[in-house]
Amino acid sequence: MPPRAGPSAQPQNAPPAYNTFSADAILEGTIPGLAPPRPQAQERHRATTPPANKFGPHDLFIAVMGITGSGKSSFISLLSDEPVEIGHGLKSHTSAIAIYPMNYLGKTVHLIDTPGFDDTYRQDIDILKDIAFWLSTSYKENIQLSGIIYLHRITDNRVGGTARKDLNMFKKLCGEESFANVVLATTMWENVSPREGNDREETLRTSTEFYGSMVQMGSAMYRHTGDRNSAMNIINHLVNKRTTTILNIQREMATGLSLDETAAGKELDGELRKQKREFERRLRENRKELEAALKQQNDAMARDLADKQEELQRSLAAAQKVRDDLKIDMQRLMEEKEREFKKAMEELERERKERNRVMEQRQRENEDFKKALRDAEERFAQRERDAQREFDLERRRAQEQDNIRMQANLRAAQADRERRDAEMTRMQRDYMAAMASASHQPLYYGQTHTSYATVQQQDDGEALGEAIGTFVGGVLAIGAEWLIEEQVCSIM
Repeated sequence: MPPRAGPSAQPQNAPPAYNTFSADAILEGTIPGLAPPRPQAQERHRATTPPANKFGPHDLFIAVMGITGSGKSSFISLLSDEPVEIGHGLKSHTSAIAIYPMNYLGKTVHLIDTPGFDDTYRQDIDILKDIAFWLSTSYKENIQLSGIIYLHRITDNRVGGTARKDLNMFKKLCGEESFANVVLATTMWENVSPREGNDREETLRTSTEFYGSMVQMGSAMYRHTGDRNSAMNIINHLVNKRTTTILNIQREMATGLSLDETAAGKELDGELRKQKREFERRLRENRKELEAALKQQNDAMARDLADKQEELQRSLAAAQKVRDDLKIDMQRLMEEKEREFKKAMEELERERKERNRVMEQRQRENEDFKKALRDAEERFAQRERDAQREFDLERRRAQEQDNIRMQANLRAAQADRERRDAEMTRMQRDYMAAMASASHQPLYYGQTHTSYATVQQQDDGEALGEAIGTFVGGVLAIGAEWLIEEQVCSIM
């Protein structure tokens, strides 16, 4: 039987190991981790097709657009009760279209969160396909926009590169006929001085390269200061217009144009052509450098240039593929999105099954842990009872030893009392005998005769004094014996 593979040998996507529990492990503090590793978090699947039955006949729809980091998700989170993912890192959380409802004076306004054409992890062609598909499908479902909010950071000191590309794509998507339903909202005013912000705002407003032509055709400019009141002012403006608009790309796709034939598609294709020309130029230059390195027999440089040549060729092929992908009409786009939707549903089903499996495993682990905990509690309670019983037994043994010792002391004291009683009796008997003997014998012989009464009196006095002394000593000894006996009894 082959040895069991350790953790390092497990495949990356292996299911979490089943944890086992025991009362001993709980009591010894060696409990394995309770929570199994969670399945890898899947990106939230957002709506790619607007289902008609999801919306009411009087619902309003407002699209929110802008580059990543302009504050789209933060803006929506101020208005909608549903949680909105807000990105704070490089990766844009708004990687697909999402719809968030808000209540506006008893009406439902749906805020449509769209990705910007600067996503770090997605190509512009994919973003354009998503937006074109959603807008075209909603147009077929008779869903029309009440307005479009385009967010721009006032902190950007110039509109160039990515921001300019995104703005140009936005203009092509909307078309001039929809400019009157557009709000151009600037954000992040707290990060610029009033003078600097005013100057940049005026440049945006007056320059036809930026917002000038849109403002002339009815677009409104608002300052969004990051609070709900500011966001509500923008919503009020669009709702109170009481008009809807059909975007340019909706009309174009509805007439059967392919994506590359739409104004937005042509704008993107123009960017792709620039990229293609740039890759071709760099390929030519790199090829010349490679030929020179080969002539000079500079093998190291030749290898580096050959690798660079392959990379440029891959980039050129990718750019051409994107241009080819633009040649897609609504029918093929719907088929493509249907495949993507089916794949997403399959991923969701796999994720659901994995989560169910993990939940069932967690449930089993919890049941095992509860049983082990009950066993541990019972063992600990028995241990406490055994310890108490042992303590009581040891205390009883100590008390019995003390009782035996005290009982021996008591018997010794009782024996001593009997001895002292016998001694007292003997002394009394001797005293009585001495008294009787003294009454028959005179004290002095051979001397001047003394009367019998005098002698008797002297003998009696001496004998009495001796007897009294002996008696008092005996009494004192017996008193001490009784005192000891009382103390022993009190101890018992």
